Amino acid sequence: MLRSDAKAQQAYFGDTRSEERIRAHYVLEKRLATRLRDEPPVTRSVAYSESYSELFSRLPDHPQKSVPKHHRQRRIHVVLKTLFPFFGHDKAFLEVGCGDAALSCVVAPHVARAYALDVTDALIDHAALPRNLTVLLSTGTEIPLPECSVDVVLSDQLMEHIHPEDARKQVLEVVRVLKPGGIYYCITPNRVTGPHDISVFFDYVATGFHLKEYDSAELVAVFKAAGFRKVNFFLPVGRLRIKIPRLLLRIFERGLWAMPSRARAWVARRRVVGVLAGLNAFAIK
Repeated sequence: MLRSDAKAQQAYFGDTRSEERIRAHYVLEKRLATRLRDEPPVTRSVAYSESYSELFSRLPDHPQKSVPKHHRQRRIHVVLKTLFPFFGHDKAFLEVGCGDAALSCVVAPHVARAYALDVTDALIDHAALPRNLTVLLSTGTEIPLPECSVDVVLSDQLMEHIHPEDARKQVLEVVRVLKPGGIYYCITPNRVTGPHDISVFFDYVATGFHLKEYDSAELVAVFKAAGFRKVNFFLPVGRLRIKIPRLLLRIFERGLWAMPSRARAWVARRRVVGVLAGLNAFAIK
């Protein structure tokens, strides 16, 4: 059953599909996500690939297929400016969950070595890759690089798509391949303003392909358990990183979470709230 604010959510996300198509998307994605949540670890990597392939093949009108190119370029530009101070011609960069590797291609000229990691390279134009960019394939959690070989790691909108067990394993791998003092820049939506997948039109917690959405405390716990010595949250403003005190962010999250679901959903649609609550984490090894 659609939420009472489904139309408002459609307007907020710019989703112009009919109710019938949104419902079809929800039913399919929720079924596939349930499979992923219940899938044993030994077969989960195959299930990821099969589930996403089925979703996109059966939904020709999936919103991700119609994202304007300039929106993607603007996103890449923002991330590049945020990370630029950490680049250099003696540095190595790794993007985890690279998709089409467009961002890694932009980063490559600013570092000595760049690596783009994903479970498939189907979206990558290998002929267009810079010479110092290497595509790495993974079954989902491992990173096929030596210990202490990378200076900067990025994942953008990835943590929430991974089974929580696999997310913890992947963060351990990130710690392993980072050099001492290296940074992991993780961008992921905050659960207190969610859900941020298709279930936003039906549910008040993520039940689709966002297998787990995190708040700041949960993210810090995962990173600290993996071995990161420091975790900071910030707002990216141009090349500036405005640090958000963790206590202040936690108070903000608790205040939102204490609201009734409908009221919290209304507040979450305020752009400034979404920006303040969005999790931009710098974890330092």
